[in-house]
Amino acid sequence: MEKTIENEFLLAKVSLEGGCLTRLYDKKKKKEVLYDGKGEWPFSDHILFPVIGNNKTYSIEGKDCSLPKNHGFAWYSKFNIVKEKESSLTIKLTSFDIEKNKYPFAFELEIENKLEENKLIRISKITPKGKLPIIYQYGLHPAFNTNFSLASLEIESNTNLFVLEKGIIEKEMPWPFDNKWIANRKEIVSKDTLVLSNPNGKIALNNGLGNKITLISSCPYFALWTPEKENKDDFLCLESWYGISPYKTMKMELKERKDVQIIDKEKTYIDTLLIE
Repeated sequence: MEKTIENEFLLAKVSLEGGCLTRLYDKKKKKEVLYDGKGEWPFSDHILFPVIGNNKTYSIEGKDCSLPKNHGFAWYSKFNIVKEKESSLTIKLTSFDIEKNKYPFAFELEIENKLEENKLIRISKITPKGKLPIIYQYGLHPAFNTNFSLASLEIESNTNLFVLEKGIIEKEMPWPFDNKWIANRKEIVSKDTLVLSNPNGKIALNNGLGNKITLISSCPYFALWTPEKENKDDFLCLESWYGISPYKTMKMELKERKDVQIIDKEKTYIDTLLIE
């Protein structure tokens, strides 16, 4: 089931199956901003929780857990409506619906999608519901329609690039391209996923189709991804990561991994998409 929110500037749709965006439409320019999921990648967005990447096995206090798919389980789990208004929707996923061998912690994940003028604000709240702190990674994975022959990215100069090979981080290096970088599809595909440190809180995509999409976030990493095969409807995923994908020296024990989140009370993440 999908729910629609809208205002004078934007229209967005959110699926209760996975809590993901399925449409983002610019009313002023009459442009579909979000990829429709009808090409090589059959999705428009993912909610990444409790892990990021092809991180399917891990341990909690020595007890092994396993996941059937990449990026955790939230993106294919059923969310319930908490609050619904014309321009905002709040949905929730709880641990009651999750098998303990996938993730043993008691938690609540609440996501509010809110439109304010030409902004879509995504407010995520993760709350422990048991006696113990919870351990996790979190992220958002929206895909934006992109004409790679005309598109460019605006990236701060003091970022670092993490180079992935087959989903595993191989090395870290200074960002080797210009601050306003032509979004070279072959360059992105050759590195699997481009993962960037985020020292300044924003990254912008001029999508070559008439829109500039600016992601504003306090996440420690941004990720850029597009599938290897070209589609008639090309897209670029502009992702916010509160955690990092697998790396060579990664431990099996989740709490010993780099950049995991460990909380004993509610934590809020705010990611804003500015559509121009």
